[in-house]
Amino acid sequence: MSIVIIGAGPAGCSTSMFLSKMEIPHIILDKAVFPRDKICGDGLTHKVIYALKKWNPEIDKIMAADPKRFLPSRGGVLVTTDRNRYEVAIEDPENPITEMFTSKRIDFDTFLTEQLDSRYADIRFGVDVTAITKVSQGIEVQYKQNGETQSMKASVVIGADGDRSIVQKTLVPFEKDPMHYGGAIRAYYKGVTGFNKDNYMEFHLLKEIQPGYLWIFPLPNGYANVGLGTLKKYASEGKRNFREELLSLVKNHPDLKERFKDATLEGKISGWSLPMGSKLPPLSGDHFLLTGDAACLIDPISGEGIGNALYSGWLAAEAIQKAIAANDFTAAIWKKHYDERLYRTMGGDLKISHFFQVFYKMPRLVNFFAKRAYKNHLLLDTLLRMNRDDAVQKRFYSPFFYVKVIWGFFF
Repeated sequence: MSIVIIGAGPAGCSTSMFLSKMEIPHIILDKAVFPRDKICGDGLTHKVIYALKKWNPEIDKIMAADPKRFLPSRGGVLVTTDRNRYEVAIEDPENPITEMFTSKRIDFDTFLTEQLDSRYADIRFGVDVTAITKVSQGIEVQYKQNGETQSMKASVVIGADGDRSIVQKTLVPFEKDPMHYGGAIRAYYKGVTGFNKDNYMEFHLLKEIQPGYLWIFPLPNGYANVGLGTLKKYASEGKRNFREELLSLVKNHPDLKERFKDATLEGKISGWSLPMGSKLPPLSGDHFLLTGDAACLIDPISGEGIGNALYSGWLAAEAIQKAIAANDFTAAIWKKHYDERLYRTMGGDLKISHFFQVFYKMPRLVNFFAKRAYKNHLLLDTLLRMNRDDAVQKRFYSPFFYVKVIWGFFF
């Protein structure tokens, strides 16, 4: 029996970390040699920290003690099209360190690879997987390493290889839909001013780029991640040039120009695609699982994918443990222990995010909702803590919760 993880980003590393915690041997392959960059917003939300703490309860303290790679963030800012600014602190008296961080992906992904346990993980970087083939009782993985073509047979393959996953492309019949795909660009600036003292992550719903939003995240060492994005459908319809829009906004927008007047663009502006969780492919089949971006688990409204990638890796590892115990790696075992559990864990979040995504094209309604929600402490507390507190999640199953929210929302 062999377990092969293809991809060493957050989803692949999470799967490996939890398998190692269970003392289950496995192989992890990635084409890159770390450190390597990954285009991203660089925000590590409370969902990221929650998932990592399931692996190591002290991980947030380890990250907080590494200020060159991790900047603690204690809240978020939403600026609506009517130029109202809403700041929300994430407060948790049980956690004196932080609830969120920002970190360049070149640093965060390298940090994750440093957590891999070579006692159980056969770590192979610089390996290019070229073919995936179904064979009797497993899957054959063909790859190139040091210029030589080799192959191995796996009892189970975990596709953690991102948006262009060879595992998904080969084993899953799934047509990509521009209504369920995002497009975004990222720029690094140095010298941006005006951040909250607790390094809040900022989301700007500017009327100039509707539907879509601009973000500004403070980073370690004086950097900021600045970007904008929307659904690919909207970008294509308007033939939008994200790069020109971003440069124009930071130079001319009345809420931004003073903050960027002495800032310098570091490196080039880069773009990437976002497979949204509003339309999921089949998550598994005989002898394989999909995780992270390969499973299209990016949040439809925020564009955040790291937290769900880490979650899916954790759930994949636990499903593999059960499959080994049953000596069963067929689609039936994954449906029961992976697919259904993943839908229960994050399916509700993805559906709610997809529902709210439609409001991007109705800025007046967004402005109204933001103003009311900001005053509704029960709703804010629930939204901020639902992914890390089981008791808070149970509120959604109580009719009294909705009565309280509706009453507080309108009165």
